[in-house]
Amino acid sequence: NYWSNALYTSYFLSLYNWFYYCGTVNITSNVPSTRTRSIYINGELHLSNSQSNGFIGYGPITIGALFGSNLFQGGLDEFRIYSRTLTVDEIRQLYQNIYCNNDRLEIYYRFDVIGG
Repeated sequence: NYWSNALYTSYFLSLYNWFYYCGTVNITSNVPSTRTRSIYINGELHLSNSQSNGFIGYGPITIGALFGSNLFQGGLDEFRIYSRTLTVDEIRQLYQNIYCNNDRLEIYYRFDVIGG
């Protein structure tokens, strides 16, 4: 589902399992531009939506919450932001922990360090 500038899914997360989520935004250069947002779960497309306007494309990023509630009760292993849209093959490579082209990788956090 989509609300305003939010992209969210009600995909059921079972306890004690690892899931790979990837969200993408692809903006075409046509006039008017088309913006397509997609969520991939475990390397497969889960949902997608396109609009010719309406997506702001800037502002705070919230992961695992809806309006400050329904907070995610789990852990994160890695978080990445690219300044380009990843291909489906690149998303699958990241899911399978295979080498991925890190061209235009802007932010990368590894959450595997304890205490720091």
